[in-house]
Amino acid sequence: MKKIAIIHIGAPKTGTTSIQIFCYKNRRILLNKYGIYYPEHKQLIRPESGYGHHYLAFHLFKDDPICSRITPEYIDLDNTFEYLKEGIRNRKHKILLLSCERLINSILSNRFDKFLSILKETYDSINIILFIRKQDDIILSMYGTRILMGLYQSLDDFIQESLNRFDFYSLIKKYENKGIKVNLCVYKKEENSVQNFLDIVSKIIEKKIIIGDTMVYENKSLPWFVIQIMADLLKEKLPKENFLALRNLGYLLIKNQNIPANYKYLAPPSLRQKILKAFENSNRKLSSEYLGLVNKLWYEENEDQLTDEDWEKEYKNRAIMHLCNSILGGK
Repeated sequence: MKKIAIIHIGAPKTGTTSIQIFCYKNRRILLNKYGIYYPEHKQLIRPESGYGHHYLAFHLFKDDPICSRITPEYIDLDNTFEYLKEGIRNRKHKILLLSCERLINSILSNRFDKFLSILKETYDSINIILFIRKQDDIILSMYGTRILMGLYQSLDDFIQESLNRFDFYSLIKKYENKGIKVNLCVYKKEENSVQNFLDIVSKIIEKKIIIGDTMVYENKSLPWFVIQIMADLLKEKLPKENFLALRNLGYLLIKNQNIPANYKYLAPPSLRQKILKAFENSNRKLSSEYLGLVNKLWYEENEDQLTDEDWEKEYKNRAIMHLCNSILGGK
């Protein structure tokens, strides 16, 4: 059997945490039964992020302020590749499995060619697994995450910065130009992302993987108006206590079980449509060339027909009501 490297690169907000927790919990079964090695070295995986190989991604993008902010002092990012090579040498396996949504842009790193050469020393083929989701969902949710971490950036700058990061069509072409096979899957919230992931891996290795519970963990997003207020606090450099107090109120809100896990809380329709418009040509190429969809996008174009005014009445006001109820101890 040929040796295979499989790299799951996200995208973010497509069930990656659930996939990584599953792989880590079942790493011994994967290795002993299927010959799949999921590296577990503490210099590679980040338990706080679901046991994905985040420190490998952080090595590729060491200049990213988020990477430096959340990397503990005991992590030796300068020698990440050495820890990866050590595991590859010492574990008897046929298939390497890596997973981290931050690896989606690894092709854009000036360290990617070295990473690729390390894999090619051992593996006969390299496969990437990429789940795609509407870019407005991903970008707005990631912006909220950034603000929650206390890192201010204007929304316009963040969107502009994200245009290359989530141009799926261009990224796929770049990986293919390096001789890497990209296995594509459209993320659907109603489907089990862990099972879909296992089905793709099974197809790559030509052996059906059947392992116990494929539980999916659900994250809920803060309402957009809360994110906006917190961003304003960061921009004005108001006391940290003010920011933390509002963030805690936001967490109270999403803990309220009556809040539906609905991405329409994220932002008004006009903003979502503006983001999707920037990717329209790329998404149409992806639809026709990779998904066989003629004159049709890979997501529903008419998914959200609300006006901004209707959205404010239906979602923003409801979110404020839930926030007040949470603070007062109601339901």
